[in-house]
Amino acid sequence: GTFDFNSDNFVYRFVKGYTDYILSISNFEYLTIECYIRNMSINEQVLNLSSVEKQRIFDFLLTNAEPKNRVYRYNFLYDNCSTRPRIVIESNLSGKVIYKDTIPTNTIRQLIHECTDGNVWLTFGIDLVLARPLDERATYLEQMFLPKYMEDAYNRAVIVDSAGVERKLVASSSEIITAQPLAVVSQSVITSPNFVSITTMILVFVLSFLGFRKKKFLRGIDFALFLIYGLAGSLIFFMAFISSHPATFPNYALFVMHPVQLIFAICCLIPTLKNKLQLYHVLNTVVLSLFLVLVWFLPQQFETAFLFFTFALFFRSFFQTISYIALKK
Repeated sequence: GTFDFNSDNFVYRFVKGYTDYILSISNFEYLTIECYIRNMSINEQVLNLSSVEKQRIFDFLLTNAEPKNRVYRYNFLYDNCSTRPRIVIESNLSGKVIYKDTIPTNTIRQLIHECTDGNVWLTFGIDLVLARPLDERATYLEQMFLPKYMEDAYNRAVIVDSAGVERKLVASSSEIITAQPLAVVSQSVITSPNFVSITTMILVFVLSFLGFRKKKFLRGIDFALFLIYGLAGSLIFFMAFISSHPATFPNYALFVMHPVQLIFAICCLIPTLKNKLQLYHVLNTVVLSLFLVLVWFLPQQFETAFLFFTFALFFRSFFQTISYIALKK
């Protein structure tokens, strides 16, 4: 599968979910050279197919590579470069593939974490925009969107024909290229999402408390928080309601980060709108209080850092609310 980066409005179309892949044809020698340069392993599975089945698959691939057939809408969970070969093989056998599904499955989010845990900010970002559907337990077939799970399933699968005769799907397997172990790069604790979010929460709490004691509203803090949370919320909103990417809706993170906060970031700069801002802090305190109570029961997993960021905004709105109530008295 290959993206056409020269297509019109590629970046916008990609973000919106119009991820059109093109079936590419390459020489196996070129593939091995590329994988060697990129330090990627190649594991070969020789399928236990008859000559008729091989010809069917070969003919299908030739037809599928024609210009009128080679473009398809890529879906990174349910229709990708791993799931497509599985469907092609299953559809052209003289029999049915039976998978020995004895391996317990994880949620899709946990499966993705296996690929991203080396980059804490990437993991945080993915968890922010990919929503509740990721926390459903993947079926045995669904987890094959990751090649290593399909490889394992194929090694243990069998083909059963109409007469009930059984044969292994994989005749033999071998490693053609072995990737060299990557050097472990230690990540600084002070740049991690957890440290940044905890520091933000403590800083907002202390400044808001001091502002409350000194009867100062400190609008600059409101502006910074609403601007950052509003921008993040705009991305979450776009992915949830406008893009066609899978697993982005519903996203309960929108209770904390949403585009409306950009409006109140602007209100921070206009003195005549300060009353509107205080009323929003009251409403925000109520919403965030409910969210922090219900978050333990919601069917969506959140990063610990996200919860600390939520507390930061809650503390800010809480102190602004009690300042507003005290001023009214």
